[in-house]
Amino acid sequence: MSPLLQQALHTRAGRLGLARSVWGLAALTVPGRVATLLPGARDDRFTRSIGRVLGARHLAQAVLSGPDPTPSVQAMGVWVDGAHAASTLVPVLTGRPFGAPAHRWAALVDGGIAATWAYVGWRGLPVQTGEPAGGFRADAARVLLCRLPGGRLLLRRAGLPTGSAS
Repeated sequence: MSPLLQQALHTRAGRLGLARSVWGLAALTVPGRVATLLPGARDDRFTRSIGRVLGARHLAQAVLSGPDPTPSVQAMGVWVDGAHAASTLVPVLTGRPFGAPAHRWAALVDGGIAATWAYVGWRGLPVQTGEPAGGFRADAARVLLCRLPGGRLLLRRAGLPTGSAS
C-alpha cells in the first residue's frame, strides 16, 4: 500500500477524501451510470455534462484537500459543499435552466448529496485540535474563510482563530 494511501486511511477526513475521490472519478468518467443511480434522474446529454462538471469539482476538492487536511482546509471544504448544496435550490425551485422535471429532481438529489458531504465534514470539524504549521493551502483557506459568508463560523467550529492568517 502506498504511503499516501496509508496516510489518507489514518484520519476520518482522509477517508472522506478517498470517498470523494471515488465519487468524483465515477461522475467524471461514467456520468450516465452515476445518473441512473440517482432516483428520478435520466441518462441524457445534459445530465452527463453536468455530471462531468460536478465530478471534476469533487475530484479537485479531494486533491486540494489532500490525504490529511488541516482543520482550515477541511472547513473550506465544508463551505464549498454547503455552497454547492445551496446553489441547487434556485434551479430546483424555479425550474431554470432545467426544463425537464427529471433534471429538477436530479438537481434536488445532487443538492442533498452535497449537503450530506457538508454535514459529514461539519461533524468532523470539532475533533480537530489546533492547526499544524501552515502551508499554502491552510493559509489560503483561513484567509478565504475570513471573507466568505459563514466562514468565520466554520473556523470557530474547528477551534481556529477567526482573524486573517498571519
